[in-house]
Amino acid sequence: MNQRLILWLVGCAGALLLLMLRGPEGIEHPGVALIDMRMHTASAQLATASVIRADFDDSKWPQLSQRELGHLDGPYWLRIRFRFEPGLPPPEALMVGLRAASESWWDGRWLGRNGQPGKDAATEQPGQLDWYSALDRDMVQPGTHVLVIHASSFHRGFNPYSGSFIVRLGCLQALLSTPLKVWLVVAIASGGMLAVLAFFALTARSARQAGTPASDQGEVLLLALGAVSLLLLLTEAWRPVFGYAYSLHRVRMWLVLFLSAGASVLLPAYLARRYGLTVGRGAQLLAGVLVLTAILLPSFDLAGACLHLFAMLGALLVLWRTRSTAPASSTLQRAAERRGVTLLLGFGLAVMLLAPMRFADGPYFVFIGALLVLLLLQHASQLNSARRALQELETQRARLQAELLRVNIQPHWLMNTLTALQELIEQQPAKASQMVEALAREFELLRRVSTRARISLEEELELCRVHLEIMAMARLQPFQLELEGAPRGIEVPPGILHTLVENGLTHAGLASDGQFKLAVARESGVLRLRLRAPLGSRTQAAGSGTGTRFIEARLQTEYPGRWTFRQQPLDGSWESCIEIGTAHAPADH
Repeated sequence: MNQRLILWLVGCAGALLLLMLRGPEGIEHPGVALIDMRMHTASAQLATASVIRADFDDSKWPQLSQRELGHLDGPYWLRIRFRFEPGLPPPEALMVGLRAASESWWDGRWLGRNGQPGKDAATEQPGQLDWYSALDRDMVQPGTHVLVIHASSFHRGFNPYSGSFIVRLGCLQALLSTPLKVWLVVAIASGGMLAVLAFFALTARSARQAGTPASDQGEVLLLALGAVSLLLLLTEAWRPVFGYAYSLHRVRMWLVLFLSAGASVLLPAYLARRYGLTVGRGAQLLAGVLVLTAILLPSFDLAGACLHLFAMLGALLVLWRTRSTAPASSTLQRAAERRGVTLLLGFGLAVMLLAPMRFADGPYFVFIGALLVLLLLQHASQLNSARRALQELETQRARLQAELLRVNIQPHWLMNTLTALQELIEQQPAKASQMVEALAREFELLRRVSTRARISLEEELELCRVHLEIMAMARLQPFQLELEGAPRGIEVPPGILHTLVENGLTHAGLASDGQFKLAVARESGVLRLRLRAPLGSRTQAAGSGTGTRFIEARLQTEYPGRWTFRQQPLDGSWESCIEIGTAHAPADH
């Protein structure tokens, strides 16, 4: 990929992340000071008429504890005091975030009800998690003001680590729109991710239609990471964008937690697959233990932050290991790709460490969106490269098909054969007829196999035997092909053994021994074909002929870097040895 594109993606993601970390504007209203927040749980001992009065003495109530509030079912009371400074614009609205059903009063005046608090689960009706109320101008004059909340939380469904009680005063438009602005940025980033996903899907489909083999670089893992990230985005945005009853909060938090766990596993797993890093059982077990430990932490926010931290650290570790363990297999393009991903991961990690508890509330999705765009573009580029390589391979195969026919229908061979045929017609008409039939079979076999990339070893042997039959009649000399080993289930490029037999006939000359011996063996994933031909008076240097070049081109086209080919005189015979399936590049052609 173009390095300028990588830097552009990193720069845009960095700017958006820093912008989002500035925090919501308009929430902390100027001129408003929080004096204290107190709570009381003995609701049955309190008269509502007295508690809601602004001058009610709550000095003996304990200060509000978020930790204790997280375990209260209720009913309970909350009293919050504010002081408004003169000379500054007063707030217009109130926002309360509380996992409860509640009813509220401002300086003794009724504000409204959010659900219906009750003395038990049967009498309670769950309210919304976030509740808004407008404040009249005469309610926000300079001085001290008291917000009183009566609440119950019987439908919470779990014991959270913290109550996460939030109360904010400010401009109504700011209170309502600020969370939406944050998620609008995320939506833009996600839109880019969706666009690249669509492009990737079309590219992959086009590659499959063109016959490109399925990717072995983690295509499924990458698509799964994209799907999990989009689901996580929708789940995280559920509260600020759509809202819900507080009884559904546990459902949303568990969804967020498990989707975060999935993303934390998929990101390093994809990078390991992409760059060919084998992850041992010990490392997999350690990763599983870390993810499970994070899920079991008492705080959802802390658990989510740890999972995101594990994902980025794991991904950076994978990139570091691929650089140090497999430098020989890394091309310059792959190295540039790793640098771009590493840069983006490092920036995201730095932003998360600056604000770990706020990272999941928007910035994470800008980061993961930019990262997925980068990964998907890299993967699509790889598919395009594979498609171009396939087109080149098909062109090479077509050239080799023509070469196969040309090698096996050489003018001098055809002329010599026809001359021998003419003599047989005059002297032995019956054998001439057999030779014509054999020629027809050989040309039919050549026509049938020349258009295929690989054929069965049985078909290749049939082609060789027919050719030897023709040469035996043409030279008036017996030729036979003996087989040692089982050819069943083996495929080879068409013409390679046929060409070796042709070479063997060239080396044999007028040798009295017309025996060709083929040994077939499979050991440790390596297929070995060893052909011994009679060695006569005529010899040539190994690798110098047209047939040899044809065999090497065929092997390199079908098994790039996974073959060896040797030819040499050995013990009175001419030996040709082909090995297919070796993991190293050919050292001896």
